[in-house]
Amino acid sequence: MRVDISDWAGKSAYASYDSLQVDDESNNYTIHVGKYSGNAGNALRPPFKGPNFRHDNKSFSTYDHDNVYNCAKDSTSGFWFHHCYDALPTGPFFGGRYKTAVWSDWRVKKIAMSIRPKGVV
Repeated sequence: MRVDISDWAGKSAYASYDSLQVDDESNNYTIHVGKYSGNAGNALRPPFKGPNFRHDNKSFSTYDHDNVYNCAKDSTSGFWFHHCYDALPTGPFFGGRYKTAVWSDWRVKKIAMSIRPKGVV
């Protein structure tokens, strides 16, 4: 998976994960991401925070099926939450003056998340 972002000042960056797996409905669409590379920050598995703050290995939440701490309701979006987020590409950011998507320390104006089958270059 590759995530391309740009902020309100015109800066851009990317995050790349060498693998991505999403479980089926019986496992609440739990996400599993592989090794990170890039310059946008490892928002799905921040290395400086413990496992409680990582999106990796978390189930998907929506406003009507919020698995953790009301994060989906509070952020008015769906994502793989835990102790709410370091990544929130699907909704507004309410914690500061910016009301925008979030990726690590970035306040995102544009974001694109791309996936392709394993082995395809």
